[in-house]
Amino acid sequence: MKTDPKVATRMALITAILILAIIALVSIMKLKQDTDSFMGSGASTEGNVEGTAPAPAASTNGAKTPVAPAKNLSLTYSDALNLFGGYRFQFTGCNGAPGTLNVTKGSTFLLDNRDDVAHTIKVGTQSYSLGAYGFRIATATTKGENQITCDGKGAAVVNVQ
Repeated sequence: MKTDPKVATRMALITAILILAIIALVSIMKLKQDTDSFMGSGASTEGNVEGTAPAPAASTNGAKTPVAPAKNLSLTYSDALNLFGGYRFQFTGCNGAPGTLNVTKGSTFLLDNRDDVAHTIKVGTQSYSLGAYGFRIATATTKGENQITCDGKGAAVVNVQ
């Protein structure tokens, strides 16, 4: 029995797509494993990922809770925005937007300085130095209402549940 050339081509295409899907799945699982080991290493990893980028548009709340990237993974500003979505405090003139963010303990969120000068952002007792147009990843570690200050002045609140 001879196979129709069109059927053989379709079968080869389907096989190639399946192989690519398996490769992508294995890569995603490896990245998740690296990310999980980063997240499980405790408070010493807070803020290890930082960067600088041009000013973006303001974000909205409602995205899925993000997971911080692996420690040695380079994170561009664009990647950070995609990863953190609405889980971001954007600081302009030391005013945090949104004013309040609700997260669960252990989740991560982005601290995003949109000013052309450096600022010191403090979340509860943890302090972060953000360069001009810089960003850092923070981890929600203390349950309750955590004040966020910018250069010592009240800027926003993160409610950790």
